[in-house]
Amino acid sequence: KGLKQVMHLVNYILKHNRFPGSIKGTWLMMLHKKGLQLALTNWRGLMLSNFIANFPMMWLNYLLTPYMSRMQIIPETQVAVQEGVQSQDLMAFLASLKCWSNHNNEEIFIIKRDQMKGFYFLSPRGFHDAILEYGLPSQIIDLDVAAQHDNICYAHTAYGIAHPFVISGLTKQGSPLSPIKCAITTSLGHQWIQDLMQDQEDRVLIQTKLGRAGK
Repeated sequence: KGLKQVMHLVNYILKHNRFPGSIKGTWLMMLHKKGLQLALTNWRGLMLSNFIANFPMMWLNYLLTPYMSRMQIIPETQVAVQEGVQSQDLMAFLASLKCWSNHNNEEIFIIKRDQMKGFYFLSPRGFHDAILEYGLPSQIIDLDVAAQHDNICYAHTAYGIAHPFVISGLTKQGSPLSPIKCAITTSLGHQWIQDLMQDQEDRVLIQTKLGRAGK
């Protein structure tokens, strides 16, 4: 009976793009990592959120990732959110690219996203533009806007609970949807570079033996 109530709440959120009550409220706490407890660098912030508020985004992430792979929405040149691709594949590719560069005495440049700031400066508008560009349902945008709008945060300090403050329109680093939002947003850059290089005669084409054989 309890699980049926949870299901009804989640279905209501998905159908109406509205989070009822105060279920989006988040508790901010400090967690000691290691070393001296008096040093603030040894602590990190931990945000506790409601399962009901997170579950719709978890469900969307669960369905959206394989769908994008099946429909080949994410470009082949992007490793992130590619099903069956592991980090070791990227390391092997970079090692081969470096070997080719040294052998041919060619200077190459690689763009690397800063993992520490990957979500902090990610505008939600980029994710919404990607949804529209790839022809995905606009209801995804409505759900994302509802999830990010007016989130009340309660900070737990050594002196008790501080006055709550409101966070609105920001990409949460701990959200279940944040990694795929970052990947699909940056995929627009991959698509742009790929289109830009189509007519470049001196572009570098890299292909494996199996890929060359059509396998």
